[in-house]
Amino acid sequence: MTNPKTHGAMKRTSWLLLLLAISLLLLLGVAFGSAEELNVYDRNGSYQGSVFDYGRSQTFTDRHGQFTGSSITHGNSTGFYDRSGHFTGSVIRPSTSTSHPLTGGK
Repeated sequence: MTNPKTHGAMKRTSWLLLLLAISLLLLLGVAFGSAEELNVYDRNGSYQGSVFDYGRSQTFTDRHGQFTGSSITHGNSTGFYDRSGHFTGSVIRPSTSTSHPLTGGK
């Protein structure tokens, strides 16, 4: 026979763990579910796909909603990956300096 005090403590612990798990899932949903969607159209106005911007990373889908690739930005460089996650290329943007304004001043 179980001790009623032990049983009550175990029940409270179970509820706390369940509450913690639900809170964590909600937090992750808010953190990773907040992407800005940009629809992409061709010259004729036909929908070609979407870009989902998560800040430092973006994902790309075709017109059927199928994942086609992603990109990740680190500092001033962006790496591009295909649908299998293989690296396909990168671009490096020139750094901008605020100490030397391009205003033609002395």
